[in-house]
Formats: sequence, structure tokens, C-alpha cells
Amino acid sequence: MNLIEMLDKIKEQLPEGVIVDFNTASRDIEFTAFKNQDAITFVSRGGHSIPVKWPEFQQVLSLLLSHPEGVLAGDAQNSNERTVGIGKCKLDTIEGHISHYVYGKTIGDKAEQRRATYIMPVLIKANLVTYENSTFKLK
Repeated sequence: MNLIEMLDKIKEQLPEGVIVDFNTASRDIEFTAFKNQDAITFVSRGGHSIPVKWPEFQQVLSLLLSHPEGVLAGDAQNSNERTVGIGKCKLDTIEGHISHYVYGKTIGDKAEQRRATYIMPVLIKANLVTYENSTFKLK
């Protein structure tokens, strides 16, 4: 399956204007999502809205395609090493990769938080990835 087909499969999981329930991969925490033209907006149980634009999904898929052995989510929120390219936010993690390639953060900048938390359950629901031992892999 190529990148365009994968993105189309993701979009099928979220019909326009329909609220869909998801759970996080690692902690099974519930949240909802809805799609508009240029993003998916995720809403946490606490009511926080997190818009995730399509380039973020594209970059995660590209990262997974280039690492068939799998990738880690990274940790830009709970880690002492919250900077791009360092520790749990290295460029081969989802959060480090998105921070650098989508948001233009440079090595040493503070990483964008919670990107993997919301993106990966959508990829799992689309049956594109597996999650095992803290690692995401393309199917």
C-alpha cells in the first residue's frame, strides 16, 4: 500500500462531521475526534481540543515506511529530555520527527507534545499499524 492509499484509509475512519471515539494505544484512555477539511480535531476527556493536520499523519507514515522494524512514540510531555533530537524525542521517534519535519523545530528546541497520543490510535483503527512492546509497526 502506498502513502496516498494509507492516507485515504485513515480518512475513511473519520467521516466528515461525525464524532468518532478512540482510545490511546498505551493507556487505553478515551477521547473523541472529528474531521474537517484540513485537520482532525481530537478532544480529550478533559475537554482540551488538539487539531492534528494531515501533514502530521503523512510524516508519521513516512517515518514508519522508512523504519520497518518499528518506531517509538517518543515522550515530549513527561520526559526530562523534551527537546527535539535528544533522549525520548530523537528524530526517529514520532514526537521528535513531527516536531522537526512538520513544525520546523531544530535540534535542541522544545518538542511538540501529544502528537503520537492522538495520531496512532487512528492508524491502529485503520488497520495500518500494530502496537506491541511500546513499538508501532506498519502491517
